[in-house]
Amino acid sequence: MFKNRSIITNCLIVLFIVLVFSIFSSSFFGWFGYEKWKYRRSTFGNKAEAIERGVFVRELNYHSNINLKNFHVYIEKVFKYGYLTSSNTRLINEDKYPYQLTFNIEDTINNFNYDYVNHEDFDSIDLNLYLDKPYLEKLLILKVEKYNNNQWDSIGYIKVWDKKIIKNIIDND
Repeated sequence: MFKNRSIITNCLIVLFIVLVFSIFSSSFFGWFGYEKWKYRRSTFGNKAEAIERGVFVRELNYHSNINLKNFHVYIEKVFKYGYLTSSNTRLINEDKYPYQLTFNIEDTINNFNYDYVNHEDFDSIDLNLYLDKPYLEKLLILKVEKYNNNQWDSIGYIKVWDKKIIKNIIDND
């Protein structure tokens, strides 16, 4: 009787140790392994998240020759995740480009791609357009492509501008 009880107790202790180790290792190799708090982040067009995090700056205007569903383009402050959780927000104020233009890319799941046409007009760009001021100084043109028959085909364009420069755009068109 005591032998069975000690086997069950030992098994429970080993199971508890394995459980604690797996939780620790998951956290270590997941969150700490990727070091998600080190790098600048984006809300990728999730305006509600940008407002909740306190990084939303201003909505931008856009015009497109294709029908866009739930398209949002705006400027947000640059931020990083908190040290222990991605729900915390740390603003990056000491950066050459403390603002970024972001837009939603939810349609990329459906084989859509957005490409910056006039990227050479801007200072710093990758997936987001990085800005040194909280407004867009020039017209931005995004080419929308769809993946059909093993190739990317252009299906339209999106022109993005800030209300501060709308007069210049109208005068130059």
